[in-house]
Amino acid sequence: MADQSIRRCRHIDTRNFDTFLCCFSCGMTFINSLTYLPPERDNSGKADGSSTSQQLGNSRQAGDYVYKPLDLLSHRQEIRLLVLQPGSYTDELQCEIEYAALSSIPHYEALSYTWAGDCGNSSFSGRIRCLPSGKLIRITGNCEAALRRVRKEDSKRHLWVDAIRIDQYDIKERNHQVNHMKTIFENAFRVVIYLGESTDSSDRLFEYLGKDSWLTAQ
Repeated sequence: MADQSIRRCRHIDTRNFDTFLCCFSCGMTFINSLTYLPPERDNSGKADGSSTSQQLGNSRQAGDYVYKPLDLLSHRQEIRLLVLQPGSYTDELQCEIEYAALSSIPHYEALSYTWAGDCGNSSFSGRIRCLPSGKLIRITGNCEAALRRVRKEDSKRHLWVDAIRIDQYDIKERNHQVNHMKTIFENAFRVVIYLGESTDSSDRLFEYLGKDSWLTAQ
C-alpha cells in the first residue's frame, strides 16, 4: 500500500535539505533533482504556491485557529513551539502556542514524521484544539497519531511540529521556515521520530533485535 501511494504522489510538497529532496506528502526522499516532479505552474510560469493546500484539501473553515504572523525580518529567527497538553491516548489533543527565537536557544524537541500514513492519506483529517481560544488546528491523520503517541500523561511537552508550527496558508512564511528547518532540527535538544503504528512484522523485528543472541553475534 505504501509503495502504491508513493507512485501516485505527485511530490508537490517537497523540501530541499542540502543534496536531498524530501516529499512531505508521501515521505519519499530523492538523492537528486532528476526524479523530482516540480509543482504545477500557473499561466505566468510561476510556481503555484496554493497547490499543497489544494492537494491536502485544507481550505480554512469557521472555527479554525488563525496564526499571529512570525517576525521574518529580524535576526532572531522566530519560530512557533507547540506546547502539547498532558492526557491519555484517547483524550482530545490540546495545545498552546509559544513564540520563541532560535537565537535565544529555546528548549524543545523536534518531531519527525511523514504527512501521509501507510495508506497514502495526507488530508487534514485530524484536529488539535488550541488553548485558551478553543480554536482548532487541522492536521493530517498521521500527525495526529504521532502526537497521541508522544503525549505525556502527567506533564506538558514542548515540540516543534512542521504542520502545526508553520502557517500552511501563508506561502511566504512557509518558504521562510522551510529554509530554516535544518537549523531548527539542529537546535532541538532531541529529535523524536515517529515511524507509524506497530504491526506484527515490526513487533517481531524489534523482538529479534532485542535478543542477546543477535547482539553477541555481531
